[in-house]
Amino acid sequence: MAVSPDKQAPEAGITTRRPRR
Repeated sequence: MAVSPDKQAPEAGITTRRPRR
């Protein structure tokens, strides 16, 4: 679940540690 949002998020890197979801 950390790879899916990581590709959708514009800042691929912060989403891995801080999911904006």
